[in-house]
Amino acid sequence: MSIQNAFGLAMLVTCATIVHADQNRYRVASAPEQPATLVVMTEYAVEDGEAEPYAITITAIGRVVASSDGVPTVAYRLGRFHALDGLEHVVVHTALGEVTISTAGAKWLEVPASPSRRPVSVCYRVRGNALPRQDVETHDVFGTQQIRTGRPESLCVPTTIAFPGDAFYYYPAYGVAFPPPPDGPARLCLEAQPAKPVLMPPPMTVTTTLGEAPLVLDGIREHCVPATVTIE
Repeated sequence: MSIQNAFGLAMLVTCATIVHADQNRYRVASAPEQPATLVVMTEYAVEDGEAEPYAITITAIGRVVASSDGVPTVAYRLGRFHALDGLEHVVVHTALGEVTISTAGAKWLEVPASPSRRPVSVCYRVRGNALPRQDVETHDVFGTQQIRTGRPESLCVPTTIAFPGDAFYYYPAYGVAFPPPPDGPARLCLEAQPAKPVLMPPPMTVTTTLGEAPLVLDGIREHCVPATVTIE
């Protein structure tokens, strides 16, 4: 990822629970349209009990996902797509508590802020129980902040993607089986309310496997934590 402004941002925080290995989704206030159609496969999109690939359309980058280390990722908004049945009564265990949710269609496609196709995640809308609100001190590449977590927003799971030109994009017409989704941890993303003064990241330009885009960012909107998923 190429960033037009150096980070060097800071803010005062008060004592709170410190959560490690977390990620924060910052709202994108301005981004160009980047329409595209691709095919994704996750074990959470099922039809007749079997995991199935399905087509999605993206419109523009809606979030930048920052962590304390590693390559940042970006989350593309999804347009209309063929949504397979979601999973019901999924028990999700996190460091912030346990919650039972049901998935309700895809919400985001997350890809690295680099030309690489991996790792990629599809994030499903969720509905279900609420976790208790918590004050959390979180650290990412933009700085350290205090936030208050809210309701679960989405469940992100590892995904395989295909573009036109990939043989398995046209499966079953070309007879090339779609690769299974890779192993990897899931993440539960929660509503997040940052403490004032809200840390505002600098403008940046990101280059992903789907193209380059200049972005203007807003404050944190979601806080994501590693999750272990149990299907009842």
